[in-house]
Amino acid sequence: ERMKAELEVKDQMILALKDDLSKKDIRIEELNVAVTDLNSNVQELTAVNEAQEAKIEEQIKNINEVWYCIGNDKDLKDADILTGTGLFRSKKIFEKDFDKKIFVEADLRELKSIPIDAKKAKLLSKHPEGSFQINQGDDKKCVLEILDSEKFWSVSKYLVINI
Repeated sequence: ERMKAELEVKDQMILALKDDLSKKDIRIEELNVAVTDLNSNVQELTAVNEAQEAKIEEQIKNINEVWYCIGNDKDLKDADILTGTGLFRSKKIFEKDFDKKIFVEADLRELKSIPIDAKKAKLLSKHPEGSFQINQGDDKKCVLEILDSEKFWSVSKYLVINI
């Protein structure tokens, strides 16, 4: 009798343990689904973050993008950058659509000097006085030194140098 009672108690314990085990299996499956969903969310957020970082980098590049060109009157006129050259007319730049192919692209944070392959040079584009100097190098060729980059590029992102 006692053994039957013990056996019945043990059977009930086994049934209770099996029930607990099946409940825990269900809970484990729910947690696995939750982890899978969270991993998927992390991947989506990582992709969104990378896209935003790329867009920010592109915007920073565009903000700091400047262009310069160096040329004589003929070169600048051929590219439609310079107009009005003549005995009684002053030189004017950017009067109409111009050829951007002649310009060199640079980053204003890195551009500190521009070597000019000529003995004399003149800036045709407007840039604040005191933000630059045109110096002669040892080889008697000019070098444009940008002293204050932020001030220099504040008026125009295009620099035109006439040689």
